[in-house]
Amino acid sequence: NLNIILGAGRNTEGLVNYAEYIANRTTNYYGKIWVIFDKDDFDDGQFNRAIEKAHKNGYNVGWSNESIELWFLLHFEFLNTAISREQCCQKLSEHFRCNGIADGKYNKNAKNIFFILDEYGNIEQAIKWSEKLLDMHRKGGNCSPAKMKPATTLHELVSELKNYI
Repeated sequence: NLNIILGAGRNTEGLVNYAEYIANRTTNYYGKIWVIFDKDDFDDGQFNRAIEKAHKNGYNVGWSNESIELWFLLHFEFLNTAISREQCCQKLSEHFRCNGIADGKYNKNAKNIFFILDEYGNIEQAIKWSEKLLDMHRKGGNCSPAKMKPATTLHELVSELKNYI
């Protein structure tokens, strides 16, 4: 079984606590629990503590620093400099315009984003580029997720999900 618990407006630590609440109060067995969240503007300590607590509880974590839009953008291009959510959205809109996607404008709440990325982006390349970003940070001596910008571990979740498709 695979269970994914999404942010739903909670902060990073609040989401991990919510995942713990659900896991401890259900009769269902969850083989794997994934907690997904962005760094956004949460402070570094809170972001890192949430990741550490999730791992201590045996949960998998799909985090993005700064936002999930980084993961989307990696389907189209590699970048290794810090970028804000707004900048990612602008770059995504540029790719959408060039490819004739969704009237040339990225929409954060697009229900079909997976299908857009699958059809127009390159998921295998996004996975490789995500791994490359993490490796670059680690080789540079930076092991704090809050300081790894840009970076994401969503490729780990997507690789896991590919086993179910």
